[in-house]
Amino acid sequence: MNLNEKINQHFSAIKNRVINSDLVEFLKIKSVSADPAYVSECERAADWLARYLSKLGFQTEIFQTTSKPLVLANLAGSIDHTFVYYGHYDVQPADPENLWQSPPFEPTIKEGRIYARGACDNKGMTLSFFAGVESLIRSGLPYPNIKVILEGEEESGGSGINNALPSLINRLKGDTLIVYDTSTPEKGRGTITMGLRGILGFEINLNGPAYDLHSGGFGGAVANPALFVAKIAASFHNEDGTVAVSGFYDDVAEPSPQEIKLAEKFAPDEQTIKRAIAVNELWGEKSYSPIARISFRPTLEINGITSGYGGEGGKTIIPAKANIKITCRLVPNQDPAKILESIKKHIEKLPLPKGISCHLTSAHGATGKNYLRAKSDTLEVKLARQIFEELTSKETAFEWSGGSIPILAEICDRANLSPLLVGLSLEADRIHAPNESFDLEQFELGAIFAARFLTEAKQLKAR
Repeated sequence: MNLNEKINQHFSAIKNRVINSDLVEFLKIKSVSADPAYVSECERAADWLARYLSKLGFQTEIFQTTSKPLVLANLAGSIDHTFVYYGHYDVQPADPENLWQSPPFEPTIKEGRIYARGACDNKGMTLSFFAGVESLIRSGLPYPNIKVILEGEEESGGSGINNALPSLINRLKGDTLIVYDTSTPEKGRGTITMGLRGILGFEINLNGPAYDLHSGGFGGAVANPALFVAKIAASFHNEDGTVAVSGFYDDVAEPSPQEIKLAEKFAPDEQTIKRAIAVNELWGEKSYSPIARISFRPTLEINGITSGYGGEGGKTIIPAKANIKITCRLVPNQDPAKILESIKKHIEKLPLPKGISCHLTSAHGATGKNYLRAKSDTLEVKLARQIFEELTSKETAFEWSGGSIPILAEICDRANLSPLLVGLSLEADRIHAPNESFDLEQFELGAIFAARFLTEAKQLKAR
């Protein structure tokens, strides 16, 4: 029996239990980190993971932070190489829940997919990795040392892990950081993510009258926060799609022609993207292709605007307050603190009436470098490419993700780790949207790859 057959045999023996029992049970936990109402659910998710990893043979610990707890674990192996696996147990809010075809926290399996909030991001991908670890342990094949850090606020700023990391760095030192939290352009194609954008998030709050006013009694005499929040939102972009904040692009590092070529090789073309998301036209900097815009260019996006009444029917008011939630995706050489200061100055220059006060609040990601770039010539990338191509008989795709995992750059830099980011999620998985799901064949590919990669870590040699 060759190596692949041995791993496949042991994965097949646990596959039904892992997907239909372990993953389903994990997905039922409503670990929404952004909503204070779900604090106990986040704690329950951490406890569940600690018990799960203990059953696999890991020494586990619930590490309390200033916010959500971390799950730390360690498994001693016989190969002289140490991996650190990073993942997160928190999930995005499920709203709007009325758009879900099945309840978001009642996992449903149909047509080769499992549907639930967190099915892919990141509960499903994380259990795919650990299913590979379990298969490897059961096979009797050698494996390296594996350390684990799982956080509970990746979707909401990561304050807990950011505050705790300085005291944990010595415990995370090793050779390779491995992450299952990125995407692939095609089902069944091995994908290695070579870069992530950084992220800066904040809110703009406008306050007008002391309370909502009757629009008939005060309309035309009082400044309306809803009107001026719209003016602020509209001020952030030029007609050509560029960000209108002075200095926003000053430090941007341009990608190399080779990076753009690799990123576009297996990426969907513009027509495919438009069909997939049901839009007639894409938007943004026309001098860059859609994939280059997503992979290598910084952005400023309005994530939400709230003000006044949004329910059924009408309500004739002048609202007292308005709010904008914004995130910026940042690229190499951009300093988030400098970008935030530029945005503050941009807002200060806007002609707001004296009847409205404006405050920028809730900034997160405003310090340090939180973008990540991997090197294509590392032993990890070369071995991963080789294994993927053996497993799939397809050329490996390289992707520079538009998304962000802010803590990874700091972990790699401070713990001296070489990153390997494995992409498994598909556009059809609809992460962050209603009806999130995970393709179970992708789950299996992730598990088999993990087992193969870990048992062949002896090729990497301790750095």
